[in-house]
Amino acid sequence: MDSDTTIVRDGPLWRWLDVPDPSDLSLSDCESVRETWPCNHAENRRIARGGRLFLTNQRIAFRPHSFDARFGATEVDVSLDDVRAVGTESGDSLLRALGRPLDAFLAGGFERRVRVATDQQVFRFIVDDPDAVSHTVETALSAP
Repeated sequence: MDSDTTIVRDGPLWRWLDVPDPSDLSLSDCESVRETWPCNHAENRRIARGGRLFLTNQRIAFRPHSFDARFGATEVDVSLDDVRAVGTESGDSLLRALGRPLDAFLAGGFERRVRVATDQQVFRFIVDDPDAVSHTVETALSAP
């Protein structure tokens, strides 16, 4: 791939997408960013939006990059107090996807992902290392 089109931090495509950074996250008093990860948020079975996942000492937040924001991508803010479970879930195998609707192939349907559950909703985030991200979030949940 040509270096002008690769998605590398601070590369041309990265800047064009306007990927959020910690300064794009409005922080409350006493809130600080602990970790950030490039990710896709699976909004539903058909749509995954690109952006950045943030872990602060108070919440998990997703901010879409400007390209997806223009097409209605939603921001996610989940208080750590509201999180009931964090883990990973496997995507569908090709064999399981056969005979299923086309949407089994969309929104990262084959990718292993981070799953964050509250009493009302489940959020799925596709990141490079879902086990490490899940572990980091679990550690934050158990911190005083």
